[in-house]
Amino acid sequence: MYHIVRVSGRTPARLDVTTRAVIASGFFNASEARESAFRWVDRYFPGATYQADRDRWWIQEAEGSGHLFTIEPHSTTRDVAR
Repeated sequence: MYHIVRVSGRTPARLDVTTRAVIASGFFNASEARESAFRWVDRYFPGATYQADRDRWWIQEAEGSGHLFTIEPHSTTRDVAR
């Protein structure tokens, strides 16, 4: 299982992990999650840049904050700990 995750910060290198949020979950494979993420990001953040080499999207807001969207495998251990 896979999910789409958003993490915010000033730059992709300086993300605040406390802002990590699962946007959507329950995808059986990474391809299905990626297709859904493309639609979701395009709908809500049409200015986002897709970084194919890292399979992620980055959007920089006008006030300086940014959001990174990624596809991650579901981790039962991490979800139970939260």
